[in-house]
Amino acid sequence: MSQDDDLFGTTSSKKITKTVLESEPVKPSGEAVNHPSHYNSGSIEVIDAIESWELGFSLGNAVKYIARAGKKSKETYIQDLEKALWYLAREIQRVKEQK
Repeated sequence: MSQDDDLFGTTSSKKITKTVLESEPVKPSGEAVNHPSHYNSGSIEVIDAIESWELGFSLGNAVKYIARAGKKSKETYIQDLEKALWYLAREIQRVKEQK
């Protein structure tokens, strides 16, 4: 296989100049990715509170689902609260098992 052949033995007309690790990171664009309205509770973005309070995964997810309950869709309000409850139960179980 020559230097211009790819893994399948076909010749590529383009040469790769950068590896994936050397490339510039892809930045998401638009409010739907960076700051969707259902991610905010008042003037505070939920992720900022979770990180500031150092809640960890399960408690962070519980807070996230409580703060966002029903904001993306009114039909998912109960489901969002049930997800928060699931993460709370998981954290309670984790702490009990450490004792």
